[in-house]
Amino acid sequence: EEKINSYKIINANNFDNEDLNEYSVIYLVMNNDAMTSSQANSMYNDILDFLNAGGTVIYGLSWQSNLGNVTLPAGVSIKKYNTDYGTVVDYNHPIVSGELTDGVRLPDRMEGNSLNHTYVYNLPENANVILKDDNGNTILAEYTYGKGNVILSCLTWECFYKTNYNNCVFA
Repeated sequence: EEKINSYKIINANNFDNEDLNEYSVIYLVMNNDAMTSSQANSMYNDILDFLNAGGTVIYGLSWQSNLGNVTLPAGVSIKKYNTDYGTVVDYNHPIVSGELTDGVRLPDRMEGNSLNHTYVYNLPENANVILKDDNGNTILAEYTYGKGNVILSCLTWECFYKTNYNNCVFA
């Protein structure tokens, strides 16, 4: 099992200068201030190469505004939409099972003031839906692309972690 013991923050404007072969995981923080949709789209081919080589890309899709038209691997689509509740549908996935949080599971039902700001659809057949909102929209999913993995999170993890909303456990 690979543990991530260090990380490096890269400004979206400097992404082209990075050797992605140095990384096993890339987390794209796509919220209001971190990255625009045009910046994300300019990285698309490099991200696909990284995935085809076996890397993992986590898309943090927690926009409040300026959604734009982001191109996601495998033709997945994204829609702006806020809800306050989510329900775990894959209880065994490491993100929710406690495997990544020293045995502390995420609650089966999550609640928050705008738990998510978006949802994803048009997922590939191999997608594993992990969490849905109360309307059945996918707000956390994982799928393979090439030799790699894509994780799409529409959740506002950073907000819940920062404010410890409802004693939130951060996965």
